[in-house]
Amino acid sequence: MTTLSQQFMKNIFTSSTAFGIRILLNFFFIPYITFMYGGARYGVWVIIFQTITYFTLFDFGLNSALTKYISKYLSKRDFKKINNTLSTANLLYFVIGTLVFILAYIFIQFFFDYFKIETDALISEGKNALTILGLFIAVQFYSIAFGNSHAAFQRHDIIKTLHAIEEIIRISVMALLIKNGYGLVALATTLLITSTLRSIAGAIWLKKLFPELTFSL
Repeated sequence: MTTLSQQFMKNIFTSSTAFGIRILLNFFFIPYITFMYGGARYGVWVIIFQTITYFTLFDFGLNSALTKYISKYLSKRDFKKINNTLSTANLLYFVIGTLVFILAYIFIQFFFDYFKIETDALISEGKNALTILGLFIAVQFYSIAFGNSHAAFQRHDIIKTLHAIEEIIRISVMALLIKNGYGLVALATTLLITSTLRSIAGAIWLKKLFPELTFSL
C-alpha cells in the first residue's frame, strides 16, 4: 500500500513533469502553428480558443465542492455518500454542459462578427471550429464527476499522467494535420476527441482503483 507521504511525492513529481511537458511542447508548437497558418489564421484560433475558455466559469466552484466532500467521505470510506455526491454532481454538470453549448451556439450566431475577422472564409472556419470547441467544453463538464475527479481521491498522479499523455498525442496529431494542410476545424476536432478519450480512460482507471464506485440517477 502506498503511504500518504509516498503518494504526496508522486503527486508532486507527476504534476511537475506534466507541467514541464506542456511548456516544452508549446514552446515548439506555437511558433510552428504561427508559421504554418500565418498571423491572421492563427489569430482566429487564439480568439476562438480564448473565447470558449470563458465558459468554464460556469463551474461556479462546483468542482471545489466536489473535491471537498469526496475527500471528506473518502476518509471515512463512506462510498455510499461518495456515489451520491458523484451522481448528483454528474447531473448538475450535465445541465451546465448543455447550457454552455447552447450559449456558445448563441454567441456564434449573434456575436461572432464582433471580432471583425478579415475574410468570409476565415469567419466561416472560425464559427465551425468554435462550435466544436463549444461541444468540447460541454463534454468537459459532462466528464468531470467520474472522469476527472481524481484530485478528490488524492490521485493527482493519475490525472496529471493522463493530461501529459493527452498533450503529447494531441500536439503530435495537430502538427501532422497542419503539415498536411488541415485547418482550424480539424484542430478543434482533435482537441474534442483526445480530451474525450482521456476522460474515458480516467473513468476506467478510477473505477479500477475504487470498485465501490457506481453510477446512478
